Amino acid sequence: MEHNFNKIATLNQGTPYDYNSVMQYFRTAFSKNGQPTMIPIPNANVSFGNAKEMSRNDKSRLNTLYQCCECPHDHIFTPVCTTHQFDLTLLSLLQRKLIACAD
Repeated sequence: MEHNFNKIATLNQGTPYDYNSVMQYFRTAFSKNGQPTMIPIPNANVSFGNAKEMSRNDKSRLNTLYQCCECPHDHIFTPVCTTHQFDLTLLSLLQRKLIACAD
């Protein structure tokens, strides 16, 4: 499973690394013996891989990637882009509370 951890340039859309992202694997992901496969640097004690909903950075990255509008209440809801087409089914799996931003 080494191919799951190839180093690549980040696509963080101008945001810092997010240990709270729904896209973050947990510490022992793909481990065959229960040992950690990932250790955060510089603080090995950081908790990660436990997200149940999208983080603020996840939302910001989606807005940037899809060139969506900013929402005044994006700290509560995931803004849904009304000017570009993308699959809302995936977003609704990540977070149930979706609203459309006014143009």
